[in-house]
Amino acid sequence: MGRKRQSRKDLPERVYQKHGAYYFVGINKKWSLLGKTLSEALKKYGSFMEPTKLHTLGQVFDRYLAEIVPEQKENTQINKRLAIRRLRPVFSSVAPVTVKPCHVYEYVDLRQKKNGKAAANLDQSVLSDVFTYAIRWGVCEKNPVKETKRFILPKRNRYITDAEYNLLYGKANPLVRCVMDMATITGLRKGDILKIKLGDIQNDELSVVTQKTGKKLIFKIVDDLAEAIARSKALHRPVLSTFLFCTHRGGKITVYNFDTQWQRVKRNAGLYEADLHFHDLRGKAATDGKADGVNVQQLLGHSSSSTTDGYIKARETDRIQPLKRVGATDEKAV
Repeated sequence: MGRKRQSRKDLPERVYQKHGAYYFVGINKKWSLLGKTLSEALKKYGSFMEPTKLHTLGQVFDRYLAEIVPEQKENTQINKRLAIRRLRPVFSSVAPVTVKPCHVYEYVDLRQKKNGKAAANLDQSVLSDVFTYAIRWGVCEKNPVKETKRFILPKRNRYITDAEYNLLYGKANPLVRCVMDMATITGLRKGDILKIKLGDIQNDELSVVTQKTGKKLIFKIVDDLAEAIARSKALHRPVLSTFLFCTHRGGKITVYNFDTQWQRVKRNAGLYEADLHFHDLRGKAATDGKADGVNVQQLLGHSSSSTTDGYIKARETDRIQPLKRVGATDEKAV
């Protein structure tokens, strides 16, 4: 048995990162290049595996990461890799057929205490999907996760006030400021903003096909949106890039990379411990838009008005006119 991996514990067995690339190290100690990016490496990794020899959940995790995850959306890939990184220490060495619902409950209960209900539900969902493919690959016949229940989560109702927004904005770098402006002006999700290409901006219009629903949204480039796009285009670009927001090499800024910058902004603003997500800016755009008489359903790209109503109501706060004190009128008459 080889030594335990000291770093990059998220990588599959026999996969290592070296000099900016990923390699598969065979039993004969030969290093085979898989690719320069993790996504490319995981896809090629599948060709080095023997699907019929999946004896442990760790091996199933590896195949799942190599074949299934790379085909999914960027945000989904990030969340699933993080979940599997947490699942590995507990389940990697066990045979899938030995896992029972009680083992799943034991795991999610501990995860909930440490990271919260949302994280526990995510891990539970990913583990269930892994078992679904394990059944497909002939490794086991039942999915024990299907026999467990997930935690009930309250609706997200966080509204970022103007004061909080201004505090965050003041601590952000120019790029994050531009992305924040795009989020509050258009109501777009973070991933949709980061994938905007210069070619999406034509004839004074911004065209975006949302990743979550595939709906095409077209914004007229006027007023504040025109100014925000102009500032975004003026950001420092070491090389030519097709993206509105790009890395120093011209590639697309990943959600993971942007989240790192966002957490830095929260820390500098003294809001690192606050229950505040970048996605809450979408809720702010919707809530503020409704107050201004904007067609919020159209802005958010929702197909149902009930979805929009529920989205906004969770963040709205009613201003209630109090009643008069009992007997107040009679006392004045006396």
